[in-house]
Amino acid sequence: MTQIFLETERLVLRDKRPDDVDFIASLCADPRVMRFIADGCTVPREEVEARFFRVLAIENAPGHERWD
Repeated sequence: MTQIFLETERLVLRDKRPDDVDFIASLCADPRVMRFIADGCTVPREEVEARFFRVLAIENAPGHERWD
């Protein structure tokens, strides 16, 4: 799998990693963030983890690389 990393003075683009789930869960639990996303409701950590790891598994499967 190709690892992508691109950095500028203000931005870093890279592949998701399993340890990113904590940050994503904190965003999804914040009503100030979620008011701009979908129906505006916060998302429980268990649901965030399930979605995150499901997407990560798909992206890491052979033939499904995100950046190719």
